[in-house]
Amino acid sequence: MARKKSATTEPTTEPATTETKKPPQAFWTTQDESALLDYIIKNSSKIADGGKFREEVWTGAAVAVAPLQTRGGPKTAKSCSNKWGYLFLIYRVVCQIQAVSGWTWSDETGASITEDLVSSWDDFFLAHPKAKPFKHSGWVHLAKFRELIPS
Repeated sequence: MARKKSATTEPTTEPATTETKKPPQAFWTTQDESALLDYIIKNSSKIADGGKFREEVWTGAAVAVAPLQTRGGPKTAKSCSNKWGYLFLIYRVVCQIQAVSGWTWSDETGASITEDLVSSWDDFFLAHPKAKPFKHSGWVHLAKFRELIPS
């Protein structure tokens, strides 16, 4: 009977993984957001064609909010621009709430939804899920947006 050769495995050297760790995401406090909006208000004259801010505004905003950082990654020009986009989206949701006939907006109590308005709120919320925090609360940044975007 012939003897079977045992299969030997040669050690393989796999290339070292060069996983690049993503830097931590920026963490935004209400104070950070307010500082960003203050900076944008001061630099609102630097809106480029198309209504968008120039890159220099976002770079300056990142420098302006940097001293406020308490946790998370550094706030970059891109993260400032992204935060502005998100805050603007929230502003538009608040404006939509304010436009609903029969509802009363208050800077303290938001949409001020009472028992008799719950059904219309539920319908609105289905179409605008970002409206959830404003059922009974105002939005701290609304005054700054009114300054930036007068009606």
